Amino acid sequence: MTTKKQLGNFLWGMANMLYGKVKDNKSYILTLLFYKRLSDNHPWEEKQSVR
Repeated sequence: MTTKKQLGNFLWGMANMLYGKVKDNKSYILTLLFYKRLSDNHPWEEKQSVR
């Protein structure tokens, strides 16, 4: 089982690896936010489409 601290360290390490290599950070951030919104609202969207 991964702890919050381990996950935070892993994500921070990945961010450090990508820092400076990505030319347009905005497109990556917007894509991640889009997928986050989809995953957060998926159950609600399914309930709405059943009606």
